[in-house]
Parts: sequence; structure tokens; C-alpha cells
Amino acid sequence: MSTLLEVSAANKRYGGIVALDDVSLSVGERELLCIIGPNGAGKSSLLNVLSGTLAPDSGTIHFRGRAITGKPPHAFARQGIVRKFQGANVFPSLSVLDNLRVAGLGVALANNRPPPQPEQIVRTIKLVPQARSPAAMISHGQRQWLEVGMTLMCRPQILLLDEPTAGMTAVGVTDMAELVLELASEFAVIVIEHNMSFVRRLSCRTMVMHQGRVAAEGRFDDIARDARVRDAYLGRA
Repeated sequence: MSTLLEVSAANKRYGGIVALDDVSLSVGERELLCIIGPNGAGKSSLLNVLSGTLAPDSGTIHFRGRAITGKPPHAFARQGIVRKFQGANVFPSLSVLDNLRVAGLGVALANNRPPPQPEQIVRTIKLVPQARSPAAMISHGQRQWLEVGMTLMCRPQILLLDEPTAGMTAVGVTDMAELVLELASEFAVIVIEHNMSFVRRLSCRTMVMHQGRVAAEGRFDDIARDARVRDAYLGRA
């Protein structure tokens, strides 16, 4: 598997607080990676670095072998590194389909690539019955689905998902796991998540963060048996 994105020795401090402490990772083509850990572990700071929202104090970021460290977020997006934030950021007065159309006017067209058909994406995100409804009228969980669809309109090469199951029912969590596994067959996906049933369903490479560092890494089943991880995050039940 060829390396798509590589982060080497990334560090970030906020005054005396260490958010990232010498963090390194690599992601290959069509690879699925979950990042887990307690609140304050550095997960969001890492995702900010991966999306260009935050520049590391030191360390490097390479995409397809080219240095992109310190470039603005839109430069990351135009490379195909597309992010879904934790909260659903949609246009409430626009219909589901029009939200998708607006999303398609950005990165895809900037790279001279036509966006996908919104009618295709609305089927992928299971919102066909709500396609013409204003985004303000659909549920919180459905808005999460819609924002995933908006990222897909950008034709990502790496999709960054920040807690995609937040506010979803158990059925929604299962459906989201199926969607993420499907997407990972097309491009790389990096997921930050607290829902361990969701992470277990993905059964993929998992990275555990604690106090700004990578505490453990491996398949989820192996991670779950690690005494250090159980003590720091998962518990022993």
C-alpha cells in the first residue's frame, strides 16, 4: 500500500499545555484509521493539523510525497483532504439536494473536476425521502448524514470524520459504520470517535492518543486487550 499522507514528529503547544507531543502517523491509499482516546488527549488538535486548520509548531506533513506543512485549509482541501467537523454545519434554509449542490461548487470545480451528481450522493447517505426538505426540518442525525454527503461532493482522496455518529440512534450508528466501510474501499478515511461499538464494527487499524502522544496502535481487538489502554480510556468492564 503506497503512503498517501505522512505526518512526522508533529508538536503543538498552547502556552504550557502540550496538545501534540511528537506525533507521527502515515495513511495509505484506501486505508481506514480510527483515532480514539479520552477528552483532552489531542485528537482534535491532530485532526486540525491534518486538515490545515492548525499549523504544527514543529514537524512535517507530506501528501503524496509533497510537503504541505503550514499551508492554509483550502490548500489541503484542494489536494483532496476533506473534513467533516463534529457539529453538523449545513445551510438550514436550503434543501438537502441544494446543500449538496452548494458543496459541489467548491473543491471539485476548483480542481477542474465535475462534482458527483447530488441525486447519486443523496442515495448514498440514505436521505432520498428528505431530498427536497429544508435542512432545518431534518433530524440532528440526518444532518450528520447530510454533512458526510457534502464532503463526498468534494471528491475526497482522504476523508476526515470528527465523531460522525454523534447524536445518532443505534440503528444510525450501524448504518454509519457500513457507509464508512464502503467509502474506505474508494479512498482513505480517518475517523475520530468515542462510540466504541462503532469503532469495533469498523474493526480497523486504531490509534490511541493520551496526553498528546500516541499511546498504542494496532487492530481494535488487540488494542482493547492492552492493559494500558483499558486503564487510560476503555475501562476494564
